Amino acid sequence: MFLRDFILQGIATIAMLLSCVATVHAAPFDYDGDSYSDPSTVEVGDTLNWLSKIDNKDTIIERSFGIPGQHLVPGRYKDDETMPAILDSEGTWKMSDDSSVSFGEEDSLYFGGADFNGDSLTDYAYSTQVCRKKKAKLHVRLNGESTSTSFNNGGGAYYKFFYDADNDGRDDFCTLKPIRRKKTLTPRFRAICKSALTGGGVKRFTLGRVNGQPHPLKVTGSPDLLVVPQSRKTKTNLRFYNQNGTLQRKTSISQSGTLVIGNFISTASEQAAVVTDQQRGYVYDPLQDATATMDFPDGVPYDEINIVHFEDNEDCFCTSKMIQRDGQCSVSLSEPKNGSEPTKIIIPDNCSNPPKNLSSNDGFKCIASATRGGSVVCLLPYQFTWKPHSSVTDHHNNTFACNKNDTHFDDVQLVLKSGERINLSYSGCHNYVATVDGPIGRQHFRNENYTWQSIRNKVVRIEMSKGSQTSCLSF
Repeated sequence: MFLRDFILQGIATIAMLLSCVATVHAAPFDYDGDSYSDPSTVEVGDTLNWLSKIDNKDTIIERSFGIPGQHLVPGRYKDDETMPAILDSEGTWKMSDDSSVSFGEEDSLYFGGADFNGDSLTDYAYSTQVCRKKKAKLHVRLNGESTSTSFNNGGGAYYKFFYDADNDGRDDFCTLKPIRRKKTLTPRFRAICKSALTGGGVKRFTLGRVNGQPHPLKVTGSPDLLVVPQSRKTKTNLRFYNQNGTLQRKTSISQSGTLVIGNFISTASEQAAVVTDQQRGYVYDPLQDATATMDFPDGVPYDEINIVHFEDNEDCFCTSKMIQRDGQCSVSLSEPKNGSEPTKIIIPDNCSNPPKNLSSNDGFKCIASATRGGSVVCLLPYQFTWKPHSSVTDHHNNTFACNKNDTHFDDVQLVLKSGERINLSYSGCHNYVATVDGPIGRQHFRNENYTWQSIRNKVVRIEMSKGSQTSCLSF
């Protein structure tokens, strides 16, 4: 908090440069009433444990609410105070005061934290056809009402977000559509924003390259800014745009992690914080072009901006990187031509927000080897057994599909909470999973210098690379 006085000096002048209509908002997830957002996380165990550091000290308040597998959608559902809330795969929004709202359907993208009518309360919204090229429809239900509105909003494979695009105090709904030149996709995007109440057009503007989910950022007395992140292995690039799509600020934080938005160090605007696996938050203020650091409790960092879905592929939206790589908005293996098998491997680029993928359905697990002294062995999801397949018969006379020519990841590492990395070596395709496409084997990776028991509670994610593509799963 030591940068607060420094940042507040000169804020008024800088804010005027960023624009001009007066709106005031309360600090999100401020649990002690000091007008600043409290560093907050959720620990995942048998239940979800919500933790917040308050009073600018090491005081931590705890609340248990929800179970693993549910998405976090905290918001201001009753008043100005942020309330823990979760969303389940059935489309039921459950708040910590035992109230609930059923609003959703299968294969949808949900939006938590939006205020579409400007009453300072969090509303409910979802968009259909998530991750698919089919046309999607947005459904909006205002807090306290039982009816909803809906309208078309572009393809389901495009990034979507909410923010106040016309500075009227109400959040609007926006879709990012790739720009075409001479019928060819370019890596640049156009934002198409509509009123979430009427479906009428509000604003259109052009952005540059987009490789991450855009987030709104509130500025007191001025229009919202739009934060567009790009996460790399060792750094996070942030760009801040005004309502006309003009770049206002850009910065590079030499850390990778989870992006959260809140009033952490100033009430003149919200800031963007990148929180690392070591729970260190690097907080950037776009008004003052200054960065501070603060510690977060153990767990998964959260804010009030939650755009979530229940699809297996966490990284399924059209990006500049995807267009440059494939010439199209592809979310899976390239389509086969003339009945031939696809040969191009598309690996989910999800390390900025790795999914927790420990389901027995896809076969992913890291365990103690029963035949090699309890050493580490990791079995990757069967989805990483890429086509074209070849048929393999093991010593148990089981026949299943493996990668042709024994293709596998070039590099696999376990990443510990301390930042230490443990290299794993490929040890073949074994142990099939029964799928609708038949039995499919899994890539195995080992390190016999470590026992699984010695590191199992220290691992935060696994990173898997092939060429320039890297994918991650979290524990």
